[in-house]
Amino acid sequence: MGDVRRSDPDITVDRSEAGQRPYSLRIGGRFGEALARPIGGGLTGAYNVAAALAVGVALGRTIDEGCEAIEASAGPFGRLEWLEIDGRHLILVLIKNTVSLAETVHMSPMWAADAVLLALNDAPADGRDISWIWDAPIASLVADRAVVLAGARASDLRLRLKYDPDVAASPPRSIEQGATDQPVAGLGGGDRQIGLVGDTNQLAIGRGHG
Repeated sequence: MGDVRRSDPDITVDRSEAGQRPYSLRIGGRFGEALARPIGGGLTGAYNVAAALAVGVALGRTIDEGCEAIEASAGPFGRLEWLEIDGRHLILVLIKNTVSLAETVHMSPMWAADAVLLALNDAPADGRDISWIWDAPIASLVADRAVVLAGARASDLRLRLKYDPDVAASPPRSIEQGATDQPVAGLGGGDRQIGLVGDTNQLAIGRGHG
């Protein structure tokens, strides 16, 4: 069959999430080296940066120009978006499956948040089946943080936390019930908070604080 070998990539992205915002991506490859600081983090964000830089190079831009454009971009609504609400900083994250939840949990230590909002609906835009909430470990996300549960399926989130032995071993500081139509209203004190929400909850937050 011959020698099948993956060719060297033209653009490489090395993730370096040191715990502070903004995190940095080390860009390499045959077009040069640079440091990109996108607004959003995570594995999907790194893939997006690589794709954007590849398109820029194909259009005649340099890697440095691409990194400058990425750093200036505010990013899409609700995809690791940083909002200021009533003097507090909310990191808004769209979750609607196991992968998005697991990746958010993986990134959560870098945000050093005081509180976590978990908002879950089951409207058609969100997806009727919410069983995926059981398929990703979430103990490190909620441990020693104030947790607010909101949405039409908040009771399912409460069960998820109650019957997770890892959460029992490292419990939240508190668990409160938030409003279904105004998820952010239930968040209490703390300068930095994480909001994990589905599509319809995300739209509700956008209408209330857009």
